[in-house]
Amino acid sequence: MKKLVPVVGALLLVLGFTNLSFAQVPSLVKVNLGVGGGLTLPVGDFGDSHKVGYNVGAKLRISGALPFRLVGTAYYSRFDGEEVTIPGIGQLGVTFEDAKIFQVGVGFEYQLIPAPIVKPYIGVDVLYNNIDLGVGNNSRFGFGGGGGVEINFGGVLHLDGMLKYQILNAGGKEGGEETLNHVSATIS
Repeated sequence: MKKLVPVVGALLLVLGFTNLSFAQVPSLVKVNLGVGGGLTLPVGDFGDSHKVGYNVGAKLRISGALPFRLVGTAYYSRFDGEEVTIPGIGQLGVTFEDAKIFQVGVGFEYQLIPAPIVKPYIGVDVLYNNIDLGVGNNSRFGFGGGGGVEINFGGVLHLDGMLKYQILNAGGKEGGEETLNHVSATIS
């Protein structure tokens, strides 16, 4: 019996220090972080005063057991001002200042087809925008919606192309402020 105690103790130590991380159990939660950029087209009155711009930023996607994926984004967009001629006395021309928008968003994506490689999705976002139209910064809340496709190239390499329509200042507008809308096409 005295000889069995050290053997059992040694066996318990070996079992206690065994690393179970080598087990092939899939993770319930997947986190993807990507960087990218693309083109942004101002529409409506915003499109009358500014040219097509660009956007750069990052996207965080958390997926798991839920039927949808949580998404967080942070993007910077820049637009050159447009020269607009005002009809009337002497055809007066006005050049608008360049516009800069810093945007942080949270939202959901729903994968339309449960495929392992090509994954089309639709999504909605709530946005916080810091908008600078050349006359000072304004902070506004907005929302967006659109869709895209994620392509899995294996391992950690994924390509995500998305197209979204966004209303930048749906909340927090002051009297007479025009609604700013744009369509962004981004690859990350």
